[in-house]
Amino acid sequence: LLFLAILFIFSVISTILLYYSYGELRQKHGEAVNNLDYWEKVVRDYPTSPDGYYNAAIFAGILGEKQKALDYLDKALKLDPGFEDAKELERQIVNR
Repeated sequence: LLFLAILFIFSVISTILLYYSYGELRQKHGEAVNNLDYWEKVVRDYPTSPDGYYNAAIFAGILGEKQKALDYLDKALKLDPGFEDAKELERQIVNR
């Protein structure tokens, strides 16, 4: 009986922790979506901004949109071929 009580308490605590973890993940996902939307607006308004494309690539990558991130990095590197941070991010995404 004691074992069942401990098991029940453990399952309740686990459920609560999972609920809060899920909420945090949803919040972080929503923030990444908002940030990607922001940087996509920046590159629409300032299409010659390699930093805008680079930042859009970061958030596309966070959201798992690998091809979109690579497309943004390609645009950033066409505008600034020496953009080392963009080159490094591209290597990281390709090697995932």
